[in-house]
Amino acid sequence: MRVLPALLLLVSVAGCAAPAPAVVRPPSATPAVETPPADPLVRLAAAEVVDVTPISPPPVPELRIERRSVFERAGAVEWTLANGLTVVYVHDPRAEAYGARVVTPAGWMTLPPASGAPYAALSAVQWGPLTARVGPTERVARGEAASLVDLVEAVADLLTERPDAAEAPPTVSQAEALRLAEEAFEPSDRVTVFLLGPREREWVEPLVAAVLGGLRSGRDAFPPATSDAPVSAASVRGGWDDLPSVLVLDRALSDRAGRLGGEADVLFDAAAGRIVVQSDVPAAALFEPFADDVLRRFRDEAAVAAASTAGRLDAFVYLYSLPGTFRPVRDPYDAVRLAGHIARTPPSAVADLLAQLSGAR
Repeated sequence: MRVLPALLLLVSVAGCAAPAPAVVRPPSATPAVETPPADPLVRLAAAEVVDVTPISPPPVPELRIERRSVFERAGAVEWTLANGLTVVYVHDPRAEAYGARVVTPAGWMTLPPASGAPYAALSAVQWGPLTARVGPTERVARGEAASLVDLVEAVADLLTERPDAAEAPPTVSQAEALRLAEEAFEPSDRVTVFLLGPREREWVEPLVAAVLGGLRSGRDAFPPATSDAPVSAASVRGGWDDLPSVLVLDRALSDRAGRLGGEADVLFDAAAGRIVVQSDVPAAALFEPFADDVLRRFRDEAAVAAASTAGRLDAFVYLYSLPGTFRPVRDPYDAVRLAGHIARTPPSAVADLLAQLSGAR
């Protein structure tokens, strides 16, 4: 109760007092403008990449594949298509591209001289990424592509369409060269298609069935190969066990012929069971013996080539050229091990083969 009268007295005294002078504050520095803290940066999450690759292979078209043989150890599979074509696929995870070989037995050596001459003159026939030739003992096309689809479609064009271009001497017109090449590679039940690539076989089979299985078989313009076909230089009997020496000798003779201004090829004609040498170099100079160290150098080169993806594909071509009721006649794993066999081939085995060829000329 004492507080209230005292407060009233204080207010009353304050109200009656003379007004106090206004307090003037000296000007101060311009006050700093405070900027509100910026919102933290919001980082946009990277757009999620959606993998549209199917999680399972597409279905295989019905009634296109008649038989399937899987060779697990060799990483290979063989399909016999309903139209008669045989397709061999070799899975090689090391491969950076897809490779192809298309092979038909019998070449211009099986034809009468007048009929065989135009085919012998053809070279570098082109179907997209495939380069084909009609050889003395076989018709073969080779090529590779980054896309398996492009490569398989090029194989289909090879078997059904005229080539894009064909090299031939002036005696053969371009139109005639294209016609001859088209006839030489018509589809038949003796055509074997070899493919190699990094994709698993389950993804390759639907494409093979859809594109190659849909082709219609045609006629074969060449008669079967015969064991007594003429040769231009020399030939001897030989089989798969001789192949390592053949591949070494091929490099050695090609190198020697090139130094002499010519060419030489050592052909493994497995269908006829023969090893054939063709060359425009005089035989006396071509078949001179080689020193062992020279043969070892060519052996090392041949082993490296056979271990490559292209060499592995060629090994399957050699394997399937062996004659027999069932294909392949030998274990396909032999093709995978070919590089090792070459590396272990003694120079004496190559020298013996060279001596046989020299005596057979």
